[in-house]
Amino acid sequence: FFYNAQTEVLSWRITHNVQNALTADLHGPAPPGQDSTRKAVVAFPSATSPIQGSARISDANAVDLMNDLLYVIIHTANNPLGEIRGQVVLAE
Repeated sequence: FFYNAQTEVLSWRITHNVQNALTADLHGPAPPGQDSTRKAVVAFPSATSPIQGSARISDANAVDLMNDLLYVIIHTANNPLGEIRGQVVLAE
């Protein structure tokens, strides 16, 4: 993930090895191990690896990003609530 604060655009390139991935989303806010009750921040247009693209995000979502409160979920038919989850954390 890369966030450009001037343009408010979040860019991503996500690789995974989930077989039969149906959809993938960026969710938040929630810390690791918890789920957000809000709808997806970004619904990725494809779940095929690599998932890449960019989108403008709100100021509130940018704050959540900076506080490590966004996460990616990849959904499959066997696990429609999420086959795998990855918390987005800032590089140190």
